[in-house]
Amino acid sequence: AAINGQLNSGQGVAKLTGGLDWTQEPTLKLKIDGQRLEFSQKPLFKAKVSPSLNLQVKPYVVTLKGDALVEDSILNPQTLSDKAVQHLCQSQEGRTHLRGELRQHIAS
Repeated sequence: AAINGQLNSGQGVAKLTGGLDWTQEPTLKLKIDGQRLEFSQKPLFKAKVSPSLNLQVKPYVVTLKGDALVEDSILNPQTLSDKAVQHLCQSQEGRTHLRGELRQHIAS
């Protein structure tokens, strides 16, 4: 089954494309490409994020790969270590770029 959709968050928009295949092992594949999606958890943070992510879900395994560019953010942490402050000060031009892979095995 094909999946095509759109996600709106604040002024930001993301395109969702992918599909669900259950001919062998049930597998969901979803690509998420967006610009300036707005996320917040008041009073802790507010951010605009531009994701380019690939999500794959199989029984007991979730894999997420891609990039998420944090274009604008306000962080109000309750506590923060000295090392975290140094790391935040090193981000370039007020932008933070998150890149990597998350693979989570879900216990049965």
